[in-house]
Amino acid sequence: MPRLGLSICCGLPISLLVSSLPAQQAPAQPAPQLVPRTAAERQHTWDANHRVTLLVQVTDSSGKPVQGLSEHDFTVLDNQQPRSLLSFTAVRGATVPAPPHVILVLDEINDSSAGLAWARKGIQELLRSEAQLPWLTSIAVLSQAGLQIGGASNKTDALSHQLSLLAPTLDPENCRYDNSDDLRSAATALRGSVDFDRSTMSPDCLNSHFVQSIGQLRNFAAGQVQVPGRDLMIWLGPGWPLLTGPGFRPDSDENKQNFFDNLVQLSNSLRESQVTLDAISRRDAAPWLGLREAVLDKSVAQAADASATSLALQRLARQSGGQVIEEKAHLAGAIARCMADANAWYALSFNSPPATEVQLHSISVQIDRPGVSARADTGYYDEP
Repeated sequence: MPRLGLSICCGLPISLLVSSLPAQQAPAQPAPQLVPRTAAERQHTWDANHRVTLLVQVTDSSGKPVQGLSEHDFTVLDNQQPRSLLSFTAVRGATVPAPPHVILVLDEINDSSAGLAWARKGIQELLRSEAQLPWLTSIAVLSQAGLQIGGASNKTDALSHQLSLLAPTLDPENCRYDNSDDLRSAATALRGSVDFDRSTMSPDCLNSHFVQSIGQLRNFAAGQVQVPGRDLMIWLGPGWPLLTGPGFRPDSDENKQNFFDNLVQLSNSLRESQVTLDAISRRDAAPWLGLREAVLDKSVAQAADASATSLALQRLARQSGGQVIEEKAHLAGAIARCMADANAWYALSFNSPPATEVQLHSISVQIDRPGVSARADTGYYDEP
C-alpha cells in the first residue's frame, strides 16, 4: 500500500539540492557560540517537551456534566502508576479566551448515498431547531478535493447556507470494479483464491480511500497544534475501510511499521492540538460492524500489534476521549450530545517520564465521587 508518512511536496533529488549551491566560496561566518543555560532553564525546556495535558469530561449516571470538582477528586494513573498533577483547571467553554470550535464532517469518500442523505438530514434538523447554536460551528466535507472546512459561525442560517455551498450534492465514491482491466489487475496483484467480479469491492480503491482519509485527518490534527482552543470534530458516517477481508494479503512487517508510525503521530497530534474526535454512525454501517469493545480498547504498543484497524475512526475517537455513538433515527440529538462536551471540562497536566524509544502509556482517570465517570485520552505515546 502507499506509505502514509511520506511527503509528496519535497521530493527533490539530493543532486539538485547540491547543485544549487553557489560556485564561489561563501565568506567565513563566525563560529556558533554555546549559550549557557541554568539548570532551571534546562528543566523548563524538558518539561515543555514532556508535558501531557488531558481534557477530562466528567458525567453523572444520567450523562449530565459534573462541575465543582477539585484537584483532590482526581487520580491519574499512567501505566497503573499515579502521576502528580502539575496543573488543574476547571474549564467552562464560555469563559475561555479561545472558545471551542465544533466541526461537523460529511464523508463523501467513505459513506454511501443513503448514509450521506442521513447525515445531511440530521445536520439540517439540528440547524432548524434553533436560531443559534451554543458554539462556533463549521461544516466540513471530506472528498477527493481534501478536507474542506467552512467558516465558523453559531448562526444556523449561515451554517445552512454553508452546507448548501460545500455540499450542494453529495456523491459517494464508488469502489466497485467497472472494467475488465481492473479485474485482471486485481486478480494478478492479489491472492488468486479470491474470485473477483463486478460486484466485488476493489481492494486498491478501498486502500486508496483509507490512505486519503487518514492523511487528511493527520494533516488537520498536525495543523491545529499551534492553534489555540479546543476542537470537537464530529465525524458523521462509518469511517474509512478497515482493509480486511477478501482481496487483502496479511500485513507485511513494513506495513505494520507504517500503520504504527501513523498511529503514534496521529494520536499524539490529536491530544496536543486539543482535538476530540467523535464518531456517529448508523447502526447498519458496514465498516463499523464487528468492531466492538475488544477492538476499540486493544492496546497497540508496538508495530507488530498494528493494522489498519488500529487506525479505525471509532478507535481513534475512543482514544481521543470522544464519544462513539450508533444512532438510528435521532441524529440531531446525537450531535447535540457530542457538542455538549464543549460546555465544561477539566484540564489536567503532568510530566511523562524519560523515554529511550517510542512507548505506549495507558491512561486512566479516576474520580473520588460515587456515581460519576470520566472520559479522556486513553493513552499517549512517549517519544525520545
